[in-house]
Amino acid sequence: EEVAKRAGLMPAAPAGAGAPGEAAGAPAAPFDFTAAYGFEPDDYWDLQVNRYYTGRRIWRVFDLVAPALRLDPAAGHIPSRPAYPFSVKPEQKVSEALLQEIHRDHYEGTPYDLTKGLASGPFGTPNRYGGARYGSPVKGAWERAISMHRSLWAFVGVAGAPAAEGAGDEPAGASEPVVWFGPDSPHANFFAPLFPGSGVVPAELRSSNEAVYEPVKSAWWACSGVKLLMDVNFRLFNSRVVKAQKAYEDGARAFAAETAQALAAAKAGKGGSDEEALRAVDEAIADHWRGAVRTWNELFADLMVMGRNGYNNTVVAPGVVQEWGMSYPDWWMMLVGYDRFPQPPALTNLPGATQLQPPGPAAGVALAPHTDNSGVAATPLPEVPGIPQAGPAARDAPNPHGDGTPILPPFGAFSRVAAAAGPSGGGGAAAALAQIQQQLQQLARVYTQLQQQVQAQDAKIN
Repeated sequence: EEVAKRAGLMPAAPAGAGAPGEAAGAPAAPFDFTAAYGFEPDDYWDLQVNRYYTGRRIWRVFDLVAPALRLDPAAGHIPSRPAYPFSVKPEQKVSEALLQEIHRDHYEGTPYDLTKGLASGPFGTPNRYGGARYGSPVKGAWERAISMHRSLWAFVGVAGAPAAEGAGDEPAGASEPVVWFGPDSPHANFFAPLFPGSGVVPAELRSSNEAVYEPVKSAWWACSGVKLLMDVNFRLFNSRVVKAQKAYEDGARAFAAETAQALAAAKAGKGGSDEEALRAVDEAIADHWRGAVRTWNELFADLMVMGRNGYNNTVVAPGVVQEWGMSYPDWWMMLVGYDRFPQPPALTNLPGATQLQPPGPAAGVALAPHTDNSGVAATPLPEVPGIPQAGPAARDAPNPHGDGTPILPPFGAFSRVAAAAGPSGGGGAAAALAQIQQQLQQLARVYTQLQQQVQAQDAKIN
């Protein structure tokens, strides 16, 4: 009953009668579908997560087809609070190719780009496989891409064109509806055509046993293997996969147009359907899907050769491969301690990390002299692509929003602690650990302040 009331689905009042407190004949409030059926958690934190879990996707799709509207990505989705329009007018023709591209989106080119920043690793993976462990005091969330690592399929439906009046007895321009079906995650899959008017279901779609790897029998497994391999080096492999997607789908569109026309003609034959022609169409669709799966298995093999042994391998002649080294980005190497070798990386000296015992006396082995690094300034850390970073001078300054919240300490703070610790030893290690703990406590205080400000700002909006 409560849902019905919110949706405006309760029986209409008698003519001239209004709701309690309303004047007779007062117009009913406009129906709000989102407010009636949208999920709105009671818990504040769950509400914030859900707000962007759905809302960011809504914003992204609208922004891709109508960027001139400049919709607010921070508005989010709270059912009881209007934020985005029900629909928008696209600024360009919306084709199946554009919708397939939207299915594959990770917010590339926006501040929410999942292929940028620390969490994407050195090679820019957009996948975030999980959050904090169960029971962890760490609360947070990842952006939810449109193409997710756990997506099982995606599709784009295209309505058929009705038959036009022809010069003779045959219909002219008749076409059949097409469903572009993509097994597994869109960023790693192909979209192949299915025809509801045919009724054929390719064998490669009838096999998807999650417990048995069957890349030849199963279209889903053929795409899933490519997806898993892409995560080894997303930045390198993604360009190869995008090229394969375009090459296959350009050809598939030509096949779909011809097949839709052939199917419509076979169904509209004189005296009823042409059974022989229909069988020929069904066989062509089944053969096309076999070819699509074969193409994706070949792509998997190409990626295996391309990334073998951690190199970028290029086949330059039959049986001949040129190896190119794949280096890590400078910013990532400095963050993980590459430039502090042979000292342990600073970020391993966190509470709970394994600590080595101080070395004992040499047993007749001549050791190289140990350089005392205490007091040596750490190399400034470069800016992380996609992540704004404050310099040391601005560390204790108010943030740009003018609300007095201190800017988070730069990552270089941990480097300075490690450099000041000096040679491995009981006193130095304890001092370094104590300083790191202080840094973590400061981060916790800043996080608490930020939470309080978000809640206060949200209270003002309400």
